[in-house]
Amino acid sequence: MSDQSSRSVTVGSETVVVQFQNGVAPSSAYGGGRDTKILSDQPNQNFGTAQNLEADGFPSYGILMAWDLATVPQNAGVQEASVDLTVTDVSGDTYGLFALNRPWSDAEATWEQASAGQPWVVSGAMGSDRDASPIGTFVPSRTGRISVSLNAAGLEAVQRWIVDPASNHGFVIDIVSGSDGVDLASMEAGALQRPALNVTYSTDPNATVTIPPVAAFTLNPENPVVAVGATFDASGSSDADGTITSYAWDFGDGGTGSGVQATHVYSNVGQYTARLTVTDNDGRQASAQRLVIVLGEQVEQIAFQDGVVPNASYSGTRDTKIKSDDENRAFGGDDNIEVDGSPDYGALLAWDISDVPAGATILSASIKLSVFDPTNDTYEVYALQRPWSESDATWREASNGVSWSQDGASGSGDAGSQVLGLLRNSGTGEATIALNESGLAVVQNWIDNPGSNYGFLIEDYARGNDGIDFHSREASNSAQRPRLELEYTLASTPSNRVSVTSDTGGTVSVQPALSAASDPLVVNMLPSLESLVSAPSVVDGGFASQDREYRISTERNTSVVLAVRTADSSRVDQGFSRERRLEIGSESWDLLRHTVARGGTGVDVPDGGVLFVAGGAPAATSTRTAGEQVPDQPGLDAYPNPFDETLKISYPEVGSGRVELADVLGRRIALIDLVDGEAEFDAEGLSPGTYFLRAVGEGVDGRAVAAKTVVVTKGR
Repeated sequence: MSDQSSRSVTVGSETVVVQFQNGVAPSSAYGGGRDTKILSDQPNQNFGTAQNLEADGFPSYGILMAWDLATVPQNAGVQEASVDLTVTDVSGDTYGLFALNRPWSDAEATWEQASAGQPWVVSGAMGSDRDASPIGTFVPSRTGRISVSLNAAGLEAVQRWIVDPASNHGFVIDIVSGSDGVDLASMEAGALQRPALNVTYSTDPNATVTIPPVAAFTLNPENPVVAVGATFDASGSSDADGTITSYAWDFGDGGTGSGVQATHVYSNVGQYTARLTVTDNDGRQASAQRLVIVLGEQVEQIAFQDGVVPNASYSGTRDTKIKSDDENRAFGGDDNIEVDGSPDYGALLAWDISDVPAGATILSASIKLSVFDPTNDTYEVYALQRPWSESDATWREASNGVSWSQDGASGSGDAGSQVLGLLRNSGTGEATIALNESGLAVVQNWIDNPGSNYGFLIEDYARGNDGIDFHSREASNSAQRPRLELEYTLASTPSNRVSVTSDTGGTVSVQPALSAASDPLVVNMLPSLESLVSAPSVVDGGFASQDREYRISTERNTSVVLAVRTADSSRVDQGFSRERRLEIGSESWDLLRHTVARGGTGVDVPDGGVLFVAGGAPAATSTRTAGEQVPDQPGLDAYPNPFDETLKISYPEVGSGRVELADVLGRRIALIDLVDGEAEFDAEGLSPGTYFLRAVGEGVDGRAVAAKTVVVTKGR
């Protein structure tokens, strides 16, 4: 970028007012305006030639608009700007104009993409695709022509578009509050109904035109981990008519920083709004912000589905349907649920999620339904705000003798007004409802305040007319029952965190659990190692057929052990020392130890090698299975192995506790309760593959039992 810090422009003495409207002004030949609408319920459809535009809060609709301003001289000083719109269907809610930060095509833009092959950063031109604050707002409470005045940020945006035409991406019209839609005439409508941009600019000979900078930044990693540094990089910021002289950071947790790049360590799991403010050589400022989700020790996944997960005994789902044409009847025992808008049918669903630990931070949530009668319509998910009875709920009543505040659970005291997600499905089979940020906030509140968990209402009484049917929790096939899936993270002790990143996968976090007093790292890993390398077949060929490279990051000095065939020992970095040699089956194996200093290092793992970190489970390793065994001695065991629909677990040393089933990356799949050291896991919904059973419990004599690991495989 060239330094234009001394730039000062002197122009003729006059004030100019110019309008941009296709086919009308500045002349009938002008065609530099473009617009389209993007609809969440038709996410892949382009509407660039539509004569009407729609913006709405539910379903989520947005409007994209832009005008070519090339006829305005680059040295013009913008004084006023406004947008003229023709309202064809009114709304009492507030709408905003948000400046767009990236190119888009009116002939190709959809809810999912800005142009062909170029997806939005966040669907619907959300996130960093747009500025966070509106450059103008309006309430379209009457039909006909209205004018929307741009605020100071809007004037700066127009000024920037004039001086730097490449930055002119126009704006998106989106709802600020509420959910009542508005319809506008598009640039394909009659000439005088088309949107117009009005600009008043000065040519005062004493005017010095300056352009505010543009603030932008990236974060690495995208979701930082508590107590591990995250890098904020503002090198994408720019100033069209000069240079940026300062960068000020507010990390959202009370911490601040400066400079083009800044590193910040978050001390607690949670969500923070990080903000960058840049100042240029003319003293003008601009800001950018983004939500930062700080993760804990590792990301946990858990699902809730009657008879399946978290375990086969789970029965925490409640569901029913309520019907306007059978308003006094309860349907809690039916094996199917119907949602419709003509006649009006709603669905009530709730899950007991008490297995999610207190203090967890929800990262994602989705509802999965098994659809047998599909729809072309879209239905909304809302949070229920009052108790209801599965066996008694009807169109009129929440429970026996207790009415909804409004029929259909549609009153303000019955359900919230925020749309948490959308149910749309054009075929039979699994339909997934991904909860949005409002939905995540609701689930988070259930974790923090369990008494507020009344579940969800699915309906579209106002618009729907093509119903959808799906299986209820009473379905005979447990895999077809409604399922809630959550991803969460927990706060952790910073000094105990180790992360392992593989060149063939994502980041794996493990928790060092061994006592440093007796240094039992190698001793305690041997049973797991023998199970991993002694089986006759390799079931994780993706890792077994190639060398891998791991990046280990740690907040304190941490021991790692690499198990490799003796023939491969010479290929291991000299920083590893041989701990011992083992004969496993017909092969000779070496155990090589290395201390990773605080910070981290890279480790090359030969084909077939197994990496252990401070006695934790193997991280993204070549995994092998043990043969079928029936337990005949103390210790954690599981059979049959390999298994199919049922896995039996035996841990005689443990009187009570839980066994954790995890995948080869160390991510929890399920927690299984032990009763007198025994458990049976229904694996019907579990995908084929290799897993680890890990358990810590209280021995029958009251003494603690150390963590143990068994490798098990389904379907191989």
